[in-house]
Amino acid sequence: MVTRCGAKVHEREFTARAEWTTILLGVQAIPMAMSRYELLYRELAAMLLDDHLFQQAAR
Repeated sequence: MVTRCGAKVHEREFTARAEWTTILLGVQAIPMAMSRYELLYRELAAMLLDDHLFQQAAR
């Protein structure tokens, strides 16, 4: 959400998903989830920064 003088000027929701299968519970799943989280965070940040309406609102 982008606000200016207390008024909302832009709001949009972005979604990113990752799925994987693993046969080992915590041994592989936890480190894999941590690395996937970083990739998803980067993907969401890129979506936001590439959004034309966000760019206009943030000026």
